[in-house]
Amino acid sequence: MKLTGLIFRLTMSFVLMAPLGLNAAQSDFAALLDQARKEDGKLSYGTDVDRKMMQPILDAFKKDFPFVKSIDYRLNRADEVRSSLMELTAGGKTDLDLATISDEFLKQYLSMGWVRKPPIAYEQLVASLPSDWPKPKPVQFHPQGFTLAAAGYLRGIAYNNKLIPNANAPKNWDDCVNPKWKGRVMYDPRLKLGGFMMYKKQWFAEWLKKLAANNVVLGRGQTANLEMISTGEHLIFCGVNYRSTMEMIDRGVTTLSFVLPDPYAYNLALDGYILRDSPRPYSAELFSVWLGTKGLTLVEKYIYDGFTWLPGARLHEAAQGKEGVVCDLKCSLMGAELSEEHNRLLGIPVAK
Repeated sequence: MKLTGLIFRLTMSFVLMAPLGLNAAQSDFAALLDQARKEDGKLSYGTDVDRKMMQPILDAFKKDFPFVKSIDYRLNRADEVRSSLMELTAGGKTDLDLATISDEFLKQYLSMGWVRKPPIAYEQLVASLPSDWPKPKPVQFHPQGFTLAAAGYLRGIAYNNKLIPNANAPKNWDDCVNPKWKGRVMYDPRLKLGGFMMYKKQWFAEWLKKLAANNVVLGRGQTANLEMISTGEHLIFCGVNYRSTMEMIDRGVTTLSFVLPDPYAYNLALDGYILRDSPRPYSAELFSVWLGTKGLTLVEKYIYDGFTWLPGARLHEAAQGKEGVVCDLKCSLMGAELSEEHNRLLGIPVAK
């Protein structure tokens, strides 16, 4: 499969943050473990995955590293990230050690210095990881060294398989703008297909215009939209999260099916940033590098959104021969601008 977007050029130019007191004779991973053991045995972590899905992964990490005795896990979706941003702007602090930051606010967090680089550069650290841990792909690395992504949130098409016969089932993005489905197609106006907006702009802009002309039904919220598809109120949901769809199917909703189109879009996710005020940067980095390497199979198992290049991934076979378009860091940092243009193309008023 082809991966479109910014392929990060990794260098060995990152240096350790000083002062760290690390022995140069130690391997980087051994040094990280040594420093993490000296911390207080706690970790606070926030991302946008429900606790029930994340808990087995947290438990596996604590089993591998029993000196981390407790993990304070919290949802850190866009609303929570916005609240933390307001507190930091007012001179406050956040007590999270490691957090996923929504695209809308990432530029502010980076420009204001509210996140810090890991104690040991990730691309330097991975060279000394245990030999049985998988090595991350270049696209997982933040080009400035801040994070290591552990998931690729996939977007595709969901449809009601009881009301649309197999022969007429949607297969690609053109089906979303087919006049025969006029007024029966749903779309979430919060930009989920950022990679298309960034790297396939001409095609995507035309597609959005056709979508609007086809009387698309705009609705915020993945689950709410999927419920309307499952009951037959509408028939097709374009740009839907694979994870959201599979959660409902696994709960016993039999009227939903998911299609991975060509090209397909994905966002880098579970990319934990170490917060500026974290008292446990070594434990935070240990969790992040473990999640992005050894933990990848657990992400696939419990959260669905493992990378399609992983053998055994749910969509590994479906992705073969298809183009994956990633919303990488460059795309994420332009989240606000891309969203404005996206809304204009859909005919949604943009605030001045």
